[in-house]
Amino acid sequence: LLEKSRVVHQSQGERNFHVFYQLLRGAGDAMLRELKLTCKPGDFVFLNQSGVDTVSGVDDAKEWAELMDGFHVIGFDDGERTAIFRLLAAVLHLGNLTFEEAHNDAGMPASKLKPSAAAAAVREVLGCTEDQLASVLTSRLINTGRDSVSKPLNLSDAMHARHALAKAIYARLFTWLVSRINEFIEVKNKKTKRRTIGVLDIYGFEIFEENSFEQFVINYCNEKL
Repeated sequence: LLEKSRVVHQSQGERNFHVFYQLLRGAGDAMLRELKLTCKPGDFVFLNQSGVDTVSGVDDAKEWAELMDGFHVIGFDDGERTAIFRLLAAVLHLGNLTFEEAHNDAGMPASKLKPSAAAAAVREVLGCTEDQLASVLTSRLINTGRDSVSKPLNLSDAMHARHALAKAIYARLFTWLVSRINEFIEVKNKKTKRRTIGVLDIYGFEIFEENSFEQFVINYCNEKL
C-alpha cells in the first residue's frame, strides 16, 4: 500500500516522500534549471504545508548521491533516469497550479487554469500542450454508450483533479520502479534452486486529524497482518 495521500498533503510535523527533498538538495543547479525547479522546498505547495522540510540526522544531498549509485547498480539508463526526474518535477509543479472560477457557454459552473510559470513547467516536463493540460484538469469525459460528453469541473473539482493527477503519476512511477528492481534481482537460471528475499514494509497504525479512506484501508490492513 503506497500512501499516495502524502504526495499532496502532510500532517503537521511530517515531510513528503524523501526523494523530493533529495532531488532539490542534491541534483545540482544544471538539472534543477532543466526541470524548472529551485533548491528550496518552501517554493512548492506539496512540500511546504507541514512546516518541516528537514529531518535530524538526514543529509538529503548525501542520500541523493546514494540514490544515483543505486540507479547505476540496478542498471537504469540515462533515458530512464531522466524520465524519473521529469515525473518527480511534474508532481511538484502540479502542486503550484492555481485555478479560477468560470462558466461554460451553457452557464454551468466551470473552472479555468490560470497561466503561470508552474503551468508552463508542467507542460514542458510532461511534453503536453496547453490545451491538453487544461482539458485534463478542468473537465472530465462521460461515456454514454458510443458517445463521450465533456463535462466541465467546478473550482473545487479542478483542484481535486490536480491532486488526483499528482498522486497517479507518483503511484505509477513507484509501481514501475518496483517492477524494474524485481526484474534485476530475478533469478534468470530456472534450473538452479531458487531463493527469494521478501520485504514487507507497512505503515504503523495512525490516526490523523483528517483521515481519508486510504488511511482506513492502511489501518485495516495492519490489523489483519
